[in-house]
Amino acid sequence: MLAALLPVALDWSPDLVVADAAEFAGHIVAAELGIPSVTKDFGPLLPEQSRAGRGDH
Repeated sequence: MLAALLPVALDWSPDLVVADAAEFAGHIVAAELGIPSVTKDFGPLLPEQSRAGRGDH
């Protein structure tokens, strides 16, 4: 995916990359371009039991 995404991003010149939580190429491309990236998801990646007591929920 990275090999196909980088040329598109270089041609398009986005100001921000929004990547799915299960997709990492977008963040790598954003770093290559020197622009911010954010992750979109539909909830926590870890089950509640795994996050309990960590202060990140």
